[in-house]
Amino acid sequence: MMKSNRGDYKFPGGGVEAGESDKQALARELLEETGYTDFVIRELAGQAIQTHPDRIEKGAWYHLRSH
Repeated sequence: MMKSNRGDYKFPGGGVEAGESDKQALARELLEETGYTDFVIRELAGQAIQTHPDRIEKGAWYHLRSH
């Protein structure tokens, strides 16, 4: 997890690329965001949902679902 500039903690961002499984995307994101190469992904634990007002576009909301 990473500490954001807002003082909260969150998972690193990223997404699933075409042709990737969720586990493959997680492994790639872990490598890209942390540099770690020695880890084991046993099973996906669930999802995190973030919803808050958009900081740029007034009246818009930001909604992100991470698996």
